[in-house]
Amino acid sequence: MADISDIKPLTILAILVLAVATVMGWLWMWGLLYMYWAVMGPLTGSAFVIESIERSDNPLLFWIICAAWMAAGIWTFVNGLGFV
Repeated sequence: MADISDIKPLTILAILVLAVATVMGWLWMWGLLYMYWAVMGPLTGSAFVIESIERSDNPLLFWIICAAWMAAGIWTFVNGLGFV
C-alpha cells in the first residue's frame, strides 16, 4: 500500500490536465509536455522513450532523444494552436 508521502500531487495534476486537454482537443498542451521533457533531459542527465537513457552512458542517443522531444514538442504546440 502506498504511503501518503508517496503521493505526487504535481504528477496527478498533470495527468488530470492532460486528460482534459485530450478531451477538449487541446493538442498544444501535449506539445508543452514534450518540450518540458526535452528541457529536463539535459538538466537531469536522463532521457526516456522506452527505457531510461543516461547521458553519461550513451551521449549520442541521449541527445537524439532530447532533440526528438523538442522537435515533436514544437511541432505539436504549433500545430495544436492552428499555425500549421
